[in-house]
Amino acid sequence: MQWIEVGLVTPTVAQALSAAANCLFFSRYARTTVSTARRVASTTLAFLSAALCLEAGLFLGFGSQQVDAAPVLPTLATLLVRWALAFVTALLSLLIWRSPLRRLS
Repeated sequence: MQWIEVGLVTPTVAQALSAAANCLFFSRYARTTVSTARRVASTTLAFLSAALCLEAGLFLGFGSQQVDAAPVLPTLATLLVRWALAFVTALLSLLIWRSPLRRLS
């Protein structure tokens, strides 16, 4: 395994795990909240988290196989995007973890 593969697979796995946990949290919160606005917002965030998890899974299944043959600039761009997506997903997880709503549900 080359360094570029490690650099792509590591944030992708972290993104998939964080997004799956976020999806479960928001789905549960959408079922238990009484406010319509919060239900809509948490359902939207659950779908977003599910999409991020699916995208990470698809990348692991198909996208990472093409890295070896790719030119350097697109590979570095892919690496940057993978890390950005992992960071944003982890940040969303951190916001949930720090939220007082987590303690209520």
